[in-house]
Formats: sequence, structure tokens, C-alpha cells
Amino acid sequence: MNAVLLHSRRIHQLYAKIHEAGVIHHDVSWRHVLRLGPKLSLIDFERAIPRGQFNGRTWAAMCAQEMSRVDAMLMGHEGF
Repeated sequence: MNAVLLHSRRIHQLYAKIHEAGVIHHDVSWRHVLRLGPKLSLIDFERAIPRGQFNGRTWAAMCAQEMSRVDAMLMGHEGF
């Protein structure tokens, strides 16, 4: 597996993990992906949205929308 594909999968997994933990980052951008050696992290949760009062359907839609933005970022189309 090439490095670009591996990093893309890891970034996708990072967003999926924060969604599972009940957080939407809400500011998808390369500047919020920190690479320290082989490790990738998401940073800057200033605009993050906690799950809080959102029901399952609304939360799922919000997560799906953010994942679409992540996919666009990874494909090089950041103009969302």
C-alpha cells in the first residue's frame, strides 16, 4: 500500500473515531492534521460540536456530512 493511501485511510479513521466518541470536528482542513513521524493526529477542536442533544438520525447526518468533507479534502477538493 502506498504512503498516500495509507495516510488517507488513517485520516479517515481519525475522523470516524472522534465521531464515535461523540464529537464533530467541524473544521475539516489539512492544517488540522498533525504528522509526527508515523503518527497522525487531529488538532484544533475550537469549533468542535459535541453530540449533546442531537438524536441518532441528526447525528448520523452530521457525521456523514463531515465525512464527505474529509473525502473531498483527501481527494484534493477543499473548496467546500
